[in-house]
Amino acid sequence: MRMVIRGVIALVILLAAYWGWALAGAAQLAWAAQRGDAQAVMERLDLQAVIRSLAGQISHAFLDENPQLKSLPAVRRGVVLNGSAAEMLLRAFVTPETITALLNQGRVSVPNATGSGATTVWNMPSFGEALSGRPLQVLMNSYPDGLRSFVVGLESPDGLYRIHMRLTGLTWLMSGVDVPEPVTARLANLIAERIGGAVDIPNR
Repeated sequence: MRMVIRGVIALVILLAAYWGWALAGAAQLAWAAQRGDAQAVMERLDLQAVIRSLAGQISHAFLDENPQLKSLPAVRRGVVLNGSAAEMLLRAFVTPETITALLNQGRVSVPNATGSGATTVWNMPSFGEALSGRPLQVLMNSYPDGLRSFVVGLESPDGLYRIHMRLTGLTWLMSGVDVPEPVTARLANLIAERIGGAVDIPNR
């Protein structure tokens, strides 16, 4: 019986250590963003994985907003958004400066097509403020997603953002972000408005 209890205690300790290690990696990313250190942010960011994460969600949101496209033959299921327009918008999210600003300020705005003003399409809690000001909330919304993956949840008026962290070597890297449906719908609609339709988007 004692061996069982000791085993359970050891397992709990290991799980707590793993949890703390992953959250510490997320905190280092958040602190780099708070300092405005884009280079340090990029060192803790898997850029291509984040692009794929966003592109996939926006594409699915566009199909949800345009269900008639789901009836296309399987060979045409790649028809979602104009590739160049989608890339233009995504590029605004994945530069070192905008990723740093997003994690620090929690906001991304896109210039209006008219050239005057901007539309805020992405509004999430500041990563650093959430970790320092609401640690219990972040802890409750965070969980392991496999042996080398961890998810940090951030609550927002639009819903829950999920920051995906992946262990590469001994470093936790941000590898994606699950965006609430209202946000991906706004992004998909914004792209559709600018391109006026749907055509092939290159596979990634």
